[in-house]
Amino acid sequence: MKASATKKPRIPVKRKTRILTPLHMISAAFALLIGFALYAAFVPPSVTGSLTDWVIAYGGFLSVHEVQDHTGVSTLAATQAVEERRPLAFVPEQIALSYNQTGSDDLAAELVRMAKGKQGDAWDATAIALIAEARNRSSFWQPWIKTLPAVFPYSQTFTEAQRDGLVGTPGETYFRLHEAMVKKILKKTSAMNYFQETGEVTLDEAVWAVGAGIHMMVDDVFAPGLTDSLAKHWNPLKCVEVFSETIEYKGMPGYVLVAPRDIKKHERLYKWAGPIGSAEMLAMYGQAPPENPHGFTSRINPTGDKESKQKWGAEIASKTDCRPDDFTKVVFKLGPEMVSERQIRCVSMFMVDETKLKGAERLDAMAFFEVWPRVEELARPEWIKMEDDFYANLVESCSSQKEALSAASPDSLRALEESDDPLDKRIVAVREQLVDLLTRCEEDFSERRKQLPQKLIQQALEEAAAEAAAEALRTAAPAEEVAELGEVTA
Repeated sequence: MKASATKKPRIPVKRKTRILTPLHMISAAFALLIGFALYAAFVPPSVTGSLTDWVIAYGGFLSVHEVQDHTGVSTLAATQAVEERRPLAFVPEQIALSYNQTGSDDLAAELVRMAKGKQGDAWDATAIALIAEARNRSSFWQPWIKTLPAVFPYSQTFTEAQRDGLVGTPGETYFRLHEAMVKKILKKTSAMNYFQETGEVTLDEAVWAVGAGIHMMVDDVFAPGLTDSLAKHWNPLKCVEVFSETIEYKGMPGYVLVAPRDIKKHERLYKWAGPIGSAEMLAMYGQAPPENPHGFTSRINPTGDKESKQKWGAEIASKTDCRPDDFTKVVFKLGPEMVSERQIRCVSMFMVDETKLKGAERLDAMAFFEVWPRVEELARPEWIKMEDDFYANLVESCSSQKEALSAASPDSLRALEESDDPLDKRIVAVREQLVDLLTRCEEDFSERRKQLPQKLIQQALEEAAAEAAAEALRTAAPAEEVAELGEVTA
């Protein structure tokens, strides 16, 4: 038995009182400003655009760390271990509503069916994946997004004209899968509120979850091997779950992505290098080989040898202006665009060629697949104008937010920069990253507007003006008829 120790009297410690100086108050006020700016930056300026565009605009502000690749070159990377049942991201309902959700089982089955059909190897899963990314940024997608209702099921908003235009084209596959997916998305899997603000979820993790979860890129469709062995590959279905039970977070209704029940603690879900340019690209290409985080081998028959890949690339190059390397190697770039649009476009062009469609059906398929640079004679003016308006809104939003950050007093900024206080240093760092992010957003989308065919934008404006004039005449016609009738009666 231990002897009881005599308690010593507790001597009160006189704590040093920290006096709030004007500098501290300025720091606190600036912290509030940064907090507001961060909130504004990560709320999409428009819900009419796809989540892809939102992530491209705001996805550069990430929690990342520096690593070295196999050549010794430093790059940014993000790796994340996720615990079982851990909330990954909160997705506002309006964003979810404006996004494509494709059924994994249906899409995997469709890929296998196409691989065994007429298209053969040309319809490999990676080409489908590239097209899926392309179509979310295409002018074709914008009219569809515009028709979205306030609540699910949104895929029923296809007009008869849209359906007729897609029947017989590769686009038919997608809207059929959309309709099949609505029921699956709407199914309530749990009534529990899984989302808790723990402060442990990093933005890069949340962006990955949005890309893999909301887009439902599962059954390895977006990181495939041969199409007849999809089930043997990495299955993101075991990484992310979407809970359709809408909850409210900070006054916004939305959905929660969580790690599913069968995830083992600290299972590594992905390894990724480079600033994020698109959540789909991240989920699409899966894990970068650790020996080469900058480049991926071809996802078109990745198990094939180098000779077979070169032969496949040469076959495509013979039908387009593309190079074999556009298909056999995917290279990351430091910037908002992770995979070159040329590569996506080259695969798109080849896929359309393989459809063997003619006339109007070929034009529909081309409009569906088309990405930068635009093929002017195939794009519809109203689609291009709609896309131009969307990018203009993004530019305006980023510009106004940057101006708000720049409105801070130079003296206050100088005091913060010269301060040794860790909080002050963090405020300065956050502000610099945010200004850089908003500047990139402004520049990138301004550049995208320049790339749009201006001739078609002008044509769309003229057509809209003509339609408005015709409508004005139609409105005025009944009044004139009444006036004429009055004269006859008199």
